[in-house]
Amino acid sequence: MWFDALVYTSPAPRFLVESVGAEQVTLGTDYPFDMGVDDPVQKVEDALSDPVDRSAVCCGNAIALFGKRLTDRLDAVGPA
Repeated sequence: MWFDALVYTSPAPRFLVESVGAEQVTLGTDYPFDMGVDDPVQKVEDALSDPVDRSAVCCGNAIALFGKRLTDRLDAVGPA
């Protein structure tokens, strides 16, 4: 089961990681809808002190979840 770290309160990403483990949390999106979170990556980075957890939640877990489809798409799009 995966959990979305796009949340509205600062302690929530930390609570999720402490509750279910960083390997089950990924940064989601509500695009194209505006959910009022200006910088969700920064919110996760601020909430998680462990750089391994931050990397997993912000990037690595999405690659694990979506696999080759995501990496192929990222390669096609190129850097932001």
